[in-house]
Amino acid sequence: MFLQRLIKPLPNKQLKFFPSPLSRSKLTPNLQTRLSSLIFSFKSQTLSHRTFCTEIPFSETERYKRDRNAIRDLKIDKQYNEAIEIYLKLRKANTFCEQKLYHMMIEIYGKIGDIETMLSLYEEMKAAGIRPTLRTFNILINELGSAEKYDKMKETFDKMINEYQIKPDVITFHSMVKSYGIRGMVDEMLEVFENSKNFFSPDESMCRSVLVGLNKAGRHDLRQKIHKEIKEKYFPLIKDKTLRGVMVTAYDPHSLY
Repeated sequence: MFLQRLIKPLPNKQLKFFPSPLSRSKLTPNLQTRLSSLIFSFKSQTLSHRTFCTEIPFSETERYKRDRNAIRDLKIDKQYNEAIEIYLKLRKANTFCEQKLYHMMIEIYGKIGDIETMLSLYEEMKAAGIRPTLRTFNILINELGSAEKYDKMKETFDKMINEYQIKPDVITFHSMVKSYGIRGMVDEMLEVFENSKNFFSPDESMCRSVLVGLNKAGRHDLRQKIHKEIKEKYFPLIKDKTLRGVMVTAYDPHSLY
């Protein structure tokens, strides 16, 4: 009787794990686990399959959370193939996918260089009615830049501003500056750097990437000019040791950071 009352649906048909007078936040972690196990073990006897699948969003089930967290941990550890294996099993069990999981998998597929699948997931996310956010575009821009898909990266940046009216942040510009700088594409890098000033003052990380890019390209004269502007306009008191080291080498035409 206690268990039936514990899992009885609410009047508005919003089924929760603990709709009884008991509050889940007031239970000890051990008791929460034990009660959750009881509910799921007896659900086939107390709830119809249709009620359980339609009244409870799949994103709220313990299995989904467990797999999603496992994918997150594997992504942090750079074990991308293992994360993809769990993701594919999860999607095979249920077609539902939330924005957080889309973001993780878009980034993972980008890290392994599977740009086609990455963009396919992005389109799938939009088709599911999930509106792209700044986080979405930052992931896409960073991975497209790393894969040297510069035309697609610029197209994504333009779409973010013009179509979705999303204001870029320092991460957006830094990803583009770093991508261009590593490949020695100085003109494109400086164009993005100048464009970023229309939104905010460059931070130390972006300035460091600009100077590193100029170093790699051997543009020592231009590097000295940019260095002077950064030091006088943005960082009169430089605290970042790495940035300070790059600026010091700006006066040595033969040194590369």
